Amino acid sequence: MKKSNYLYILYGVWIAMFFVLTFFSSKNYSLFFLYAVIMFPTSQYVMKKRKAEINQMWGLVEELDMPIQTLSQISGIGVLDLKATKFKDNGAYFPSQKQVKQTIEQLKQIKNSTAENQ
Repeated sequence: MKKSNYLYILYGVWIAMFFVLTFFSSKNYSLFFLYAVIMFPTSQYVMKKRKAEINQMWGLVEELDMPIQTLSQISGIGVLDLKATKFKDNGAYFPSQKQVKQTIEQLKQIKNSTAENQ
């Protein structure tokens, strides 16, 4: 089973527990439930988007056949941190989105300048 399937199962169990707590308790959990219902899909979307951006960055690095030390100098992200981002499915580290976007733009400029020189 994928990690995301476990999350959905866990989320389903959490919803079932919410209904049990609401049924047997006099406290109102509706705001907490609403927050969770909104935040879970939103966080999944954001993480999926960030993973796609990091994979795009690594794709450009592979196209340019660039060593990781050069990428570290371009991006301002440490070598070990970059190695931690290289996992395709579940990155161990996510650098700031601003750094990743700036790095992608710089890599695109390098790619275009090398294409013009050839």
